[in-house]
Amino acid sequence: MEQAQDILISSEEQWKKFRGNVPSSGKMDIDFTTHMMVGCFMGKKNSGGYSVKIMEIKQEGNILQVSRNFYSPGPSCMVTMAITFPYQIVKIPKMKVTEARFDGNYISQDCK
Repeated sequence: MEQAQDILISSEEQWKKFRGNVPSSGKMDIDFTTHMMVGCFMGKKNSGGYSVKIMEIKQEGNILQVSRNFYSPGPSCMVTMAITFPYQIVKIPKMKVTEARFDGNYISQDCK
């Protein structure tokens, strides 16, 4: 994912369309009648040291509330000099929701 984005995938059709953008890292079977997926992507970064962590997922009425943090290396961190695309995707039980809302923090890590 070149651009930062957050996604909710609740059908096989959405998953197949999305998979066209993500390299496969192995077999991933999911039954979309019982599960769905949430993904958070930081986009393209010019070094290592970045990461994404989904902290909490909860349903509030017909809204899926996703809390996630984006971590970046601080000025004292030694990092890999390589282009990276940090993300996290999680499989969750199917819920009846009409939208997903994402919030969270951008955290700079201190490596001293």
